[in-house]
Amino acid sequence: MNLAFPHNVYIDNRALDGFLEHFFNESCNGKSCQECDYCSQIAKKAIKIDEDYRKRIIAQYRNLLDELVSSKMFKYI
Repeated sequence: MNLAFPHNVYIDNRALDGFLEHFFNESCNGKSCQECDYCSQIAKKAIKIDEDYRKRIIAQYRNLLDELVSSKMFKYI
């Protein structure tokens, strides 16, 4: 399985302008990421992923997770 950063993932650097300023003004302490959702919202704006690639890589990660959970990846026979 190849999990290297692919060419079909695009990060728009301009969409990240001002990202860090949020952390100078807001503290992450005492908030869950789900409650805040700041990083997720910025990621939705900045990261573009080819849909076919996204589906394929999710399937690969699910397979990897299944193999870890079931211990299948540790069996040599």
